[in-house]
Amino acid sequence: MRSNKSMLLLSFGVLFLSFGSVMVLLDFLGLHFGAREAMSKGGLTGFAFFVIGALLYGGGIAIGRRDRAH
Repeated sequence: MRSNKSMLLLSFGVLFLSFGSVMVLLDFLGLHFGAREAMSKGGLTGFAFFVIGALLYGGGIAIGRRDRAH
């Protein structure tokens, strides 16, 4: 069983990963279909959300492994 801290980090990590992925996907679709000529600030924000989500998720995994080892 994972601790509350690791589950909290995992949950927020998944939220940030999903929001970031959707934002980047929509921006890339806009580029592909010609709705815009360059990546917008929304896509860059989505990429930042994706990175933050990956860090939070990785932190939750690391805390869970550390708690399980003790």
